[in-house]
Amino acid sequence: MNDDASVALGVDLGGTKASGVILRADGTVARQLRRAHDSTGQEALDVAIDVVRELLSDPASVGIERVGLAVAGLVDRHSGRIVRGALLGLDDTPLGLRIESLIGLPVFVENDADATLAGVLHDPSISPDADDVSVLVALGTGVGGAVAVGDHVLRGVAGFAGELGHVPIEEPGRHPCPCGSSGCVELFASGTAVTRIARATTSFRTTEAVLAAAESGDRTARTLLTDAGTALGHALVPLVNALDPRTVFLSGGFGHAAATYLVPAMEARLRRQQSFPESRSLPRIVLDPIGPMAAAIGAAIIARDLPLHPARTSQFYSARTH
Repeated sequence: MNDDASVALGVDLGGTKASGVILRADGTVARQLRRAHDSTGQEALDVAIDVVRELLSDPASVGIERVGLAVAGLVDRHSGRIVRGALLGLDDTPLGLRIESLIGLPVFVENDADATLAGVLHDPSISPDADDVSVLVALGTGVGGAVAVGDHVLRGVAGFAGELGHVPIEEPGRHPCPCGSSGCVELFASGTAVTRIARATTSFRTTEAVLAAAESGDRTARTLLTDAGTALGHALVPLVNALDPRTVFLSGGFGHAAATYLVPAMEARLRRQQSFPESRSLPRIVLDPIGPMAAAIGAAIIARDLPLHPARTSQFYSARTH
């Protein structure tokens, strides 16, 4: 931990909004806010900058020396660059340096699902053992994912580990995905996917309408949500069989809203192809304990705790070391 920066600021730049928090030294939230954007890259970036500036103007921000930014997409966390951001069209964008130039503080950029899992594992109610494997599935505009061993989030050789939304669940070619592959679970299980499928096959026009109808007992709406959960379970089968996780956390706005229907369908699909079922139990599938601000909280923790990396070209990276 960076003891010189005990107060931390984190922002989550999602597909439809930017959320930010100021985190106290004891891990509690001193201030939080959310701002919607129009889902275009430039406005999303402008709104994120506005959130950072508003939080930095708060008296609770005194002592903040770093900012964490969680963003949907493939992230080069050492350079602060988003490599691929299909949801916002921010491909090959030096987000960290852009925001640094405006606020005068170093900015650490992290994948939003990785940041969410970091925030979840920081919660005192979790306390994973050193060998515990945890998986996070983030459901919102898209499907994100992250994997951790103990309290260490795995990044992989290129930093792209845990991209669960792009696990294919059908044969190649039928449904092209913006990621460049096809058949990805994100095409069937995100909030956006449920809306698209509902519009093509039913009278429901929004995910909110599907959820409201499901709560009222509508079988068609419940089937739409159950199908999404089955798709998620399909994607999780090889991961659960290979990694033997203790817990699968379900996060994101759609994940929390639809959990009543998603979780049983996920569990049922996992049971159908569970390896060695007589010798081990399925992982627990539970909602993350933090909720909508988890990615922003995780981004703040990551910014506070990470060492400064020599690959960063920002002037700030020579200013302070551990």
